[in-house]
Amino acid sequence: MPKKDPLFARIAELMRTVEGMGGTANLFTVTHFSDAQEKRAIARFQQEREQEYAEIIKECQKTLRHIERETREEQFNLGEVEEIEGDLDKINHWFSHVKERDFWESEARKEVEKLINEAEAELAAFIQKTYERLQGTQDNEP
Repeated sequence: MPKKDPLFARIAELMRTVEGMGGTANLFTVTHFSDAQEKRAIARFQQEREQEYAEIIKECQKTLRHIERETREEQFNLGEVEEIEGDLDKINHWFSHVKERDFWESEARKEVEKLINEAEAELAAFIQKTYERLQGTQDNEP
């Protein structure tokens, strides 16, 4: 694993936990990789992040389609707002964890950020339409 501060701190915490439970933890540091070894290690990390980002991209696209469908069908209600907000919260939570492991800032990271921003903007528009719809309903009540 690369000796990057956030990762190294987590490994040290994990070691303390293991030792605190009576176990033994050893950390060995490699002081030199050949260029080929370093490139392979970095490529592996990047490939894993690309796969994770690809899954997040699918979830973002799914959420965008959900918002589009509910808008088209005029399903402007608080239940839909809460469901979409929950989906976006999960995506953002997942994304924050993947970013912590993205030591070389994958290209896919930028696409995920763009899609999350797009989904958040679409959700804001959906919330506005829901609010307007609910206000219109309340104005018509006696």
